[in-house]
Amino acid sequence: GTCESNTSWDLFASFTGTSSGWFRGRVREDSLCTASVEHQVRLEVPAGVDYDLYLHKGSCGSRPSSSVGGAGADETLTVSEGDSFGSDDDFGYYVEVRYVSGASCAPWTLRFYGHDC
Repeated sequence: GTCESNTSWDLFASFTGTSSGWFRGRVREDSLCTASVEHQVRLEVPAGVDYDLYLHKGSCGSRPSSSVGGAGADETLTVSEGDSFGSDDDFGYYVEVRYVSGASCAPWTLRFYGHDC
């Protein structure tokens, strides 16, 4: 069977900081639906500072996806896998917030979003 599509993003975790940092995420698939399983990671960057966002699928040593928008630019990355009917399609990933340049007293905010099937 298939599920009706959930096209909205549901917030499930949020972090703030003022320097570089690493985070670990895990996509959990617990349904019998045949739909892509995915997370979206959004970094809200304060004006005057440049942070970039990197997503390593599988391990922190893997080649990352990146979002490198420049000073004050918000960054967004989506990690996705196809779903195999009747099997466990969980997978892990690492997110790196990397300081590049600039200064701000305001923190960045990192938010993790997912879908419910």
